[in-house]
Amino acid sequence: MAICVRSDKGVLADWGFSKDKLGPAVAASSTVAVLAILGMGVFAFRRGSLSLHLHMIPLLLLYPVWGITQQFLILGIAARNLVRLGGGVRPPGIRYWGVSIVSASLFGIVHLPNVMLMAGTFLMGLVFTPMYLRWRNLWPLGIYHGWLAVFAYFWVFNRDPLVGLFGPN
Repeated sequence: MAICVRSDKGVLADWGFSKDKLGPAVAASSTVAVLAILGMGVFAFRRGSLSLHLHMIPLLLLYPVWGITQQFLILGIAARNLVRLGGGVRPPGIRYWGVSIVSASLFGIVHLPNVMLMAGTFLMGLVFTPMYLRWRNLWPLGIYHGWLAVFAYFWVFNRDPLVGLFGPN
């Protein structure tokens, strides 16, 4: 990766690490993220597990790094190369949806063996991949990926990821 960046200064922007089209990418992904968080909140409320936990704070700060990493690997590399391999993608052609389905499947596979997590990340991939293909900006997608994971762990899976690392609450 360092060699690519040194030899081609525009590769970071080509992957999606730029300020280009940040506004529309943030607007679209924010709408999706708010709806997803509200949906998870309603799910947790109906189940009686809706709460804000102190451990959410460091996770909301740290998980976006992992979300950006996953978005880069699957969208910035895999989806981008699939698009290039196909000679470019113009929405809403079959290649466009093919790239979206392959990328969403990769997101799901990465989250094996948790079937619910696989389903959630597959759906997220189906929504986030077209956003990436349209605006080529990974920043909001990665940040929201991380934040959605935090809420999913606490509200959907009723799990605190920090407990596994540092012991009981």
